[in-house]
Formats: sequence, structure tokens, C-alpha cells
Amino acid sequence: MPGSYLPSETVLIARFGRSRCTVRRALKTMADLEIVVAVHSKGWMVRRLDDRGPGLLHRYQEIAEDLSRRIAAGRYALGSLLPTELELAQVYQCSRATMRKALRLLQEQGRITCVKGIGRRVVYTGQRETTHDSPPTTPDPC
Repeated sequence: MPGSYLPSETVLIARFGRSRCTVRRALKTMADLEIVVAVHSKGWMVRRLDDRGPGLLHRYQEIAEDLSRRIAAGRYALGSLLPTELELAQVYQCSRATMRKALRLLQEQGRITCVKGIGRRVVYTGQRETTHDSPPTTPDPC
């Protein structure tokens, strides 16, 4: 039930006859899917249902759209580095997995590129004023 807490890891281990590692992986997966959220010193809470109806965007898509609007508005200039994945996840109050999916979507759209060890750089702002401002033909793997 949304808003309620899950049983402790020990209870889940006993109830399902699985190892602690398996239970923790399952909880992590549910957190990545935004089904549950970890509450410090209390355990895992089932996320409250939101008012999103069928056909509306997933959270990572909403974040990608917002970042795309910010890029187009000049908040993140062409060639600039985006904040880190962790910083953005904190700003948007989401998991790193959700933020990673949003950034991957922007990368697939050709708006950003990822350079290992450096970060994610804006490569396309959506404005076609110069020939240097067109999206790359293939996004860089991250």
C-alpha cells in the first residue's frame, strides 16, 4: 500500500527464503524503478501514487524535457558541461538510475555527449543559427 513501510530485510529473508544479497538487490531494483524509496533509519517505504494517468510521461522523460528546455533557453550553453549525475539527481529529487535514463535520452536525441572522465557536454541547443550547432550524427557512448 502506498505510504506504508516494507518489512525489514530480516523479515523478508525469512519470509521468502532468500539471501540478504538477493533481498537487497530486489530492493535496489524497486528503488531504481521508483516503486520504493529508502527512508533513513526507518527502512523502505512504498512510494505514493501520483496523479499520472495513462499516456503521460515517465519521470525520466519529464526530466529530459526540462533539461532540454533549459538547454534551449541558454541555461546550459553550447559546449558547457552539465552538472554531475549525482548533482542533477539531487536537484530533481530522483534516483541516479532515473537521472541516468534522462541523460541517456538527451544523448540519444543528440543534445549532449558524454566524455568519460570529463562529463556530459551540451552539443546541440535546438537553435539552428550556425552550421556548428547541428546535432551529431551518432551519439557518443557513455
